[in-house]
Amino acid sequence: GLTIATARGDRVIRTDRVVMTDGRVHGVHLWYGPAEAEPPQRPLPGAWMCNRNLRSSLTPQFLLNIGKDPGMEPLSGRSIADDLPADSFNEGESEALSLAVDGSPGRTFAANWSFRDGRGAFRRVGFCIRIILETDADGNEHPVGRSMNISESVSDGPLSADQLAQRVID
Repeated sequence: GLTIATARGDRVIRTDRVVMTDGRVHGVHLWYGPAEAEPPQRPLPGAWMCNRNLRSSLTPQFLLNIGKDPGMEPLSGRSIADDLPADSFNEGESEALSLAVDGSPGRTFAANWSFRDGRGAFRRVGFCIRIILETDADGNEHPVGRSMNISESVSDGPLSADQLAQRVID
């Protein structure tokens, strides 16, 4: 992670790396605030990687963010279907799945959606994915989806897009 002062020096940008189990950095968790302040407690992002043969690997935090118990689930060699809701897809989940399965390198997607997890708790999740070409041990290139999610458990129903955006900014 980094801490970078702004030009005036009264604010800082703090970043924490979001790392996949293979050690690759997926992105950063960003906080911006007063120079003397520490970032508040906040939801932690999880990382997920999938390839065209429909296998995936993920971090324990990714499982927590989708309402699953990391102690009861494998982290690698998973079928993408293992990480999908059991009942129906919302629009964001459908688009994310289609990109993960049939995306072209260079494509990206980000969305927010609400759902009830396996324990019945209402959750909101933010999800982003990018498709990149990665070279395997044999030197062959394959399209791979690298994504992150972040979630919060809430007691009320869905927020409008404007309210959710404001909570993310806050």
